[in-house]
Amino acid sequence: DKQFVEIWEGIAAGGLARVAIEKKEYPKAKKLLEQNLITAEKYRLDNDIAKVHYLLGKIETKQNRPANALDYYKKSLDFAQHVNDEPNITKSLLGISESYRDLKQFENAYKFNVQYNAKKAEIEKDLSFRRYSTISEKLKQENLRNSIRKADATIKRQNTIRNMTILLCVIVLLGIGVAYRMFYFKQKLKYSISEN
Repeated sequence: DKQFVEIWEGIAAGGLARVAIEKKEYPKAKKLLEQNLITAEKYRLDNDIAKVHYLLGKIETKQNRPANALDYYKKSLDFAQHVNDEPNITKSLLGISESYRDLKQFENAYKFNVQYNAKKAEIEKDLSFRRYSTISEKLKQENLRNSIRKADATIKRQNTIRNMTILLCVIVLLGIGVAYRMFYFKQKLKYSISEN
């Protein structure tokens, strides 16, 4: 539908803007980012708005305009925090810190650098916990698989024992039946001989 197309056109414009930034085609990148921003604001895509402001800040940084970059990074941080977008929060904090450094406001630069490092450490800790959880889940699944294999082996062994027991009982019954028939025919033969 129309909304879907507009959103993806905006996202595509943002992707093209990143390429333009790498090629140092800043006016083209700004135009594409403005197109992306219009779409993101129209559909209230805070995550995308945060990315656009971050990229606009990056352009201003590359063009050696730290005051403008600082404004964009702060906007990016606000939107990223609104949706708890940790990667964009981290990048925005670093951008703010570097902008303050370039503006020679070292106290603010230090303050935001501390926040950046704390957020980065928090993300790494969370990532380590997720990795641990993933490994723990894999071990649980492997233990479950091993338990299932052992249970299958036990069931097969019990089935084999049961089948062997049934077979042995059948053989014994057949043996008894054959022995009885032989005994019966012997007795019949003796009786017929004694009558004759």
